[in-house]
Amino acid sequence: FGDIAAALCVSLLVSLHLLCYISIGIIIGILSVNISWGMIAATVISQASILCAGFYTTLPEGLSWARWLSPFFYTFGSVLKTVYRWSDTYECMRGRSSVGPNQCFLGTSSLFDTYRKRGIVVSVFGRSTSSNERYLYFVPLLCYFLVLQVVIYLCLWLRTRKGDAESVNQR
Repeated sequence: FGDIAAALCVSLLVSLHLLCYISIGIIIGILSVNISWGMIAATVISQASILCAGFYTTLPEGLSWARWLSPFFYTFGSVLKTVYRWSDTYECMRGRSSVGPNQCFLGTSSLFDTYRKRGIVVSVFGRSTSSNERYLYFVPLLCYFLVLQVVIYLCLWLRTRKGDAESVNQR
Protein backbone atom coordinates (compact mmCIF):
# COMPACT_ATOMS: atom_id res chain seq x y z
CA PHE A 1 0.00 0.00 0.00
CA GLY A 2 2.95 2.34 0.34
CA ASP A 3 3.78 4.78 3.08
CA ILE A 4 0.53 5.78 4.80
CA ALA A 5 2.28 8.44 6.91
CA ALA A 6 3.65 10.12 3.77
CA ALA A 7 0.20 10.04 2.14
CA LEU A 8 -1.38 11.62 5.22
CA CYS A 9 1.35 14.23 5.39
CA VAL A 10 0.88 15.16 1.73
CA SER A 11 -2.90 15.33 2.25
CA LEU A 12 -2.41 17.65 5.20
CA LEU A 13 0.00 19.85 3.25
CA VAL A 14 -2.28 20.13 0.24
CA SER A 15 -5.26 20.91 2.48
CA LEU A 16 -3.32 23.64 4.27
CA HIS A 17 -2.13 24.96 0.91
CA LEU A 18 -5.73 25.21 -0.31
CA LEU A 19 -6.81 26.91 2.91
CA CYS A 20 -4.09 29.53 2.39
CA TYR A 21 -5.30 30.29 -1.13
CA ILE A 22 -8.94 30.33 -0.01
CA SER A 23 -7.94 32.82 2.68
CA ILE A 24 -6.17 34.99 0.11
CA GLY A 25 -9.33 34.85 -2.01
CA ILE A 26 -11.46 35.92 0.96
CA ILE A 27 -9.17 38.90 1.60
CA ILE A 28 -9.34 39.87 -2.07
CA GLY A 29 -13.14 39.54 -1.95
CA ILE A 30 -13.36 41.79 1.10
CA LEU A 31 -11.08 44.45 -0.34
CA SER A 32 -12.16 44.47 -3.98
CA VAL A 33 -14.62 47.04 -5.27
CA ASN A 34 -16.42 44.66 -7.63
CA ILE A 35 -16.24 41.10 -8.91
CA SER A 36 -14.25 41.95 -12.06
CA TRP A 37 -11.43 43.61 -10.12
CA GLY A 38 -11.47 40.79 -7.60
CA MET A 39 -11.07 38.16 -10.33
CA ILE A 40 -8.21 40.09 -11.91
CA ALA A 41 -6.43 40.48 -8.57
CA ALA A 42 -6.93 36.79 -7.70
CA THR A 43 -5.53 35.67 -11.05
CA VAL A 44 -2.49 37.94 -10.84
CA ILE A 45 -1.72 37.01 -7.23
CA SER A 46 -2.09 33.26 -7.77
CA GLN A 47 0.03 33.22 -10.94
CA ALA A 48 2.69 35.42 -9.36
CA SER A 49 2.75 33.10 -6.35
CA ILE A 50 3.38 30.06 -8.53
CA LEU A 51 6.09 31.84 -10.54
CA CYS A 52 7.82 33.09 -7.39
CA ALA A 53 7.93 29.59 -5.91
CA GLY A 54 10.69 28.53 -8.30
CA PHE A 55 8.69 25.69 -9.80
CA TYR A 56 8.76 26.97 -13.39
CA THR A 57 11.72 29.30 -13.55
CA THR A 58 14.69 30.62 -11.63
CA LEU A 59 14.07 34.10 -10.27
CA PRO A 60 16.67 36.85 -10.66
CA GLU A 61 18.80 37.46 -7.56
CA GLY A 62 16.94 40.68 -6.81
CA LEU A 63 13.60 38.85 -6.66
CA SER A 64 14.69 35.65 -4.92
CA TRP A 65 13.19 36.90 -1.64
CA ALA A 66 9.71 36.70 -3.23
CA ARG A 67 9.65 32.89 -2.99
CA TRP A 68 9.26 33.18 0.78
CA LEU A 69 5.91 34.95 0.22
CA SER A 70 4.49 32.10 -1.83
CA PRO A 71 2.44 29.34 -0.16
CA PHE A 72 3.20 27.19 -3.21
CA PHE A 73 6.94 27.28 -2.36
CA TYR A 74 6.37 25.77 1.08
CA THR A 75 3.87 23.18 -0.14
CA PHE A 76 5.95 22.06 -3.12
CA GLY A 77 9.18 21.80 -1.11
CA SER A 78 7.54 19.90 1.72
CA VAL A 79 5.72 17.46 -0.58
CA LEU A 80 8.97 16.70 -2.43
CA LYS A 81 10.84 16.14 0.85
CA THR A 82 8.05 13.86 2.08
CA VAL A 83 7.80 11.74 -1.06
CA TYR A 84 11.43 11.45 -2.24
CA ARG A 85 14.64 10.28 -0.53
CA TRP A 86 18.20 10.57 -1.78
CA SER A 87 18.39 6.78 -1.96
CA ASP A 88 15.48 6.47 -4.42
CA THR A 89 16.59 5.40 -7.88
CA TYR A 90 15.59 5.92 -11.48
CA GLU A 91 16.57 4.31 -14.75
CA CYS A 92 19.50 6.05 -16.43
CA MET A 93 22.01 5.43 -19.18
CA ARG A 94 25.17 5.97 -17.16
CA GLY A 95 26.07 2.32 -17.10
CA ARG A 96 26.67 0.52 -13.83
CA SER A 97 26.33 2.12 -10.40
CA SER A 98 26.32 0.77 -6.85
CA VAL A 99 22.54 0.31 -7.15
CA GLY A 100 22.70 -1.83 -10.25
CA PRO A 101 22.98 -1.63 -14.02
CA ASN A 102 21.34 1.46 -15.55
CA GLN A 103 20.14 2.69 -12.14
CA CYS A 104 21.08 6.07 -10.66
CA PHE A 105 20.30 7.71 -7.36
CA LEU A 106 17.55 10.32 -7.48
CA GLY A 107 19.78 12.80 -5.65
CA THR A 108 22.02 12.93 -8.71
CA SER A 109 19.15 13.73 -11.09
CA SER A 110 19.44 16.91 -13.16
CA LEU A 111 15.84 17.80 -12.24
CA PHE A 112 16.72 17.97 -8.55
CA ASP A 113 19.87 19.94 -9.39
CA THR A 114 17.64 22.47 -11.14
CA TYR A 115 15.34 22.69 -8.11
CA ARG A 116 18.37 23.07 -5.84
CA LYS A 117 19.52 26.08 -7.91
CA ARG A 118 16.02 27.56 -7.50
CA GLY A 119 16.17 27.25 -3.71
CA ILE A 120 14.13 24.05 -3.37
CA VAL A 121 16.48 21.51 -1.79
CA VAL A 122 14.77 18.13 -2.04
CA SER A 123 17.60 15.78 -1.19
CA VAL A 124 21.34 15.82 -0.87
CA PHE A 125 23.19 12.76 -2.15
CA GLY A 126 24.28 10.56 0.74
CA ARG A 127 22.33 12.46 3.42
CA SER A 128 19.12 11.06 4.82
CA THR A 129 16.17 13.43 5.21
CA SER A 130 15.08 13.50 8.82
CA SER A 131 11.42 13.67 9.73
CA ASN A 132 12.01 17.11 11.28
CA GLU A 133 13.41 18.43 8.02
CA ARG A 134 10.17 17.57 6.24
CA TYR A 135 8.29 19.89 8.56
CA LEU A 136 10.57 22.87 8.01
CA TYR A 137 8.23 23.98 5.24
CA PHE A 138 5.06 22.95 7.09
CA VAL A 139 5.50 25.35 10.02
CA PRO A 140 5.85 28.50 7.85
CA LEU A 141 2.84 27.39 5.80
CA LEU A 142 0.80 27.02 8.99
CA CYS A 143 1.99 30.45 10.19
CA TYR A 144 1.10 31.90 6.79
CA PHE A 145 -2.44 30.52 7.16
CA LEU A 146 -2.81 31.86 10.71
CA VAL A 147 -1.61 35.33 9.67
CA LEU A 148 -4.12 35.31 6.81
CA GLN A 149 -6.89 34.44 9.27
CA VAL A 150 -5.93 37.43 11.44
CA VAL A 151 -5.93 39.68 8.35
CA ILE A 152 -9.40 38.40 7.39
CA TYR A 153 -10.67 39.13 10.89
CA LEU A 154 -9.19 42.65 10.86
CA CYS A 155 -10.57 43.40 7.39
CA LEU A 156 -14.05 42.28 8.39
CA TRP A 157 -13.84 44.13 11.70
CA LEU A 158 -12.79 47.36 9.95
CA ARG A 159 -15.48 46.93 7.33
CA THR A 160 -18.23 46.42 9.92
CA ARG A 161 -16.99 49.41 11.95
CA LYS A 162 -17.04 51.52 8.81
CA GLY A 163 -20.58 50.28 8.08
CA ASP A 164 -21.68 51.08 11.66
CA ALA A 165 -20.23 54.60 11.41
CA GLU A 166 -22.02 55.21 8.10
CA SER A 167 -25.35 54.02 9.51
CA VAL A 168 -24.96 56.35 12.52
CA ASN A 169 -24.17 59.28 10.22
CA GLN A 170 -27.28 58.58 8.13
CA ARG A 171 -29.56 58.85 11.18
